[in-house]
Amino acid sequence: MRPDMVVGKRFGAWTIIDLPDDAHPGKVCCRCECGTVRWIMPSLLRCGKTKSCGCKAHATKDYGVRPGDRIGHWTILEQNQSRFHCRCDCGTERWIQATILLRGRSRSCGCCRQEKRPDAYRKELQKGHVIMGEIHQKKLSPKYNGFGRKTNKNSSTGVTGVSLMKGRWYRAYINIGKKQIHLGNFDTLEEAAAARKAAEKKYFAPRQAEVDAIVRKASGKKKT
Repeated sequence: MRPDMVVGKRFGAWTIIDLPDDAHPGKVCCRCECGTVRWIMPSLLRCGKTKSCGCKAHATKDYGVRPGDRIGHWTILEQNQSRFHCRCDCGTERWIQATILLRGRSRSCGCCRQEKRPDAYRKELQKGHVIMGEIHQKKLSPKYNGFGRKTNKNSSTGVTGVSLMKGRWYRAYINIGKKQIHLGNFDTLEEAAAARKAAEKKYFAPRQAEVDAIVRKASGKKKT
């Protein structure tokens, strides 16, 4: 046993309290600051691979911020590990990472930024929130494939809803909510794409029309 392995020697939160015995050859008995006792290999203590029993990892870090302190428009309510529960001046409450809060990357919930924007912009933004809220309430999407939605970049064929199966044939399908509908297997990409296009008109056209009606109603426009 090396000279540095003596009773009373500290390594991080560990203190050596006993040397190797017949039951624990090659290990030293250590007590953590929290009271945990454990037999540990000396090499782990020397290289710093173990500094405590794990109690330090779960301890709440002191960032120098206390409940009631203010950072920007946030008021600190409580701390949980590396996050702070904050209340904005407008009343909004949110959990924020300590690094984001203390570096000034979050000064409010966003209400102050909205106040600085022109009235016309804020009205349009509010209108957009109302439209999206109604669309989501009816379980619709703002745009559907074939009606303005972009093609999925991960598609192996370049056509959304068409997959190349084992390099020999093409499978066409369409997803309606959480349900997938099989449209058939085809020898060519053109045939599979045509089947997918027909399914988009059948399943997506009514939904897109409903979305367009919601947008027109919110915008005060009449159907032309």
